[in-house]
Amino acid sequence: MKKLLTENKLVLLLLSALFIMFFLICYYSEATYDGGDGIRHYLVSRYSWQHHEQFLYSWGKPFFTLLSSPFSQFGLLGINVFNILCALSSGYICYKIAEQFNWKHPYLVIIFLCFTPCYFPTINSGLTEPLFGLVLIASAYLILKQKYLLSAVLVSFLPFVRSEGYFLLPLFFIAFVYHKKYLNTLWLGFGTLVYSVIGYFYYKDFLWLIHQNPYDGKNKAFYGQGELLHFVKSYNFIFGSALTVLFCVGIFVFAHNFLYRSKIKNDAINKRIETFNLILLIFGSFFIYFVAHSFMWWKGLANSLGLLRVMAAVAPCSALICMQGFLYYWGLT
Repeated sequence: MKKLLTENKLVLLLLSALFIMFFLICYYSEATYDGGDGIRHYLVSRYSWQHHEQFLYSWGKPFFTLLSSPFSQFGLLGINVFNILCALSSGYICYKIAEQFNWKHPYLVIIFLCFTPCYFPTINSGLTEPLFGLVLIASAYLILKQKYLLSAVLVSFLPFVRSEGYFLLPLFFIAFVYHKKYLNTLWLGFGTLVYSVIGYFYYKDFLWLIHQNPYDGKNKAFYGQGELLHFVKSYNFIFGSALTVLFCVGIFVFAHNFLYRSKIKNDAINKRIETFNLILLIFGSFFIYFVAHSFMWWKGLANSLGLLRVMAAVAPCSALICMQGFLYYWGLT
């Protein structure tokens, strides 16, 4: 009990120190990390209170606009604080996941996340990646805590933070079917239904989400395309050398656990279920997201620019994978 209290105090101290650090960086910076999309997201969020149609602006991401708008009223620093809170909340949830699996030194996952090279700079911006990561990791954690309905409702709004959320909804569908929570699969469409109904009264079109899609690929010539292994070859910017090593080791550990757990019949059923959830929702989310962006950039689909910072959206997942690699590498498993 005393050890737990000490660790909780350490986590609180770590989160407080990180908040102060990120706040000072944002406060004293002469510019935000992203001067394009981030500024535009900020402007949509900032003026949504005066121009309510911005809450239904597809490119601006309605759910991001809704949650960030109170912070945006305080200017760029306000939306920076919003992203700081998203990042630290994601780190804390990653810590709770690591703690649930009884990983040693679970607080280290917070450091892995916040200092992931592609993630760190997005905090000083108006970009959507930090909120996407938070909604994703929180939805996964709710399943681990057997709060299936809350998970389904929350993750149903993921596509309204970033459109890639639609690629990840099938993973949660599989998770609910695996846990025999069949009715919860219906709630995965809740967010889409809500915004379809609300948007109908403005656009007079129940299918406005399809007809107002900003990623229809009509400007393919402008956005261009690149090689299939673009993101793989850019590992140094996405993870950095050290985290890349831990990530690769972590992938090995995930694969080993999947094969090992599935073969041991006498293994505790709860252990196997937890392992399945971890592999499906954490590794699966990262893998599908990574492959989807690689394919879209390769084929020039969905207005992809091959931007490396998009990988920050699944940094909470990669941080947990790196944590597995760290524990295995140092013999702490």
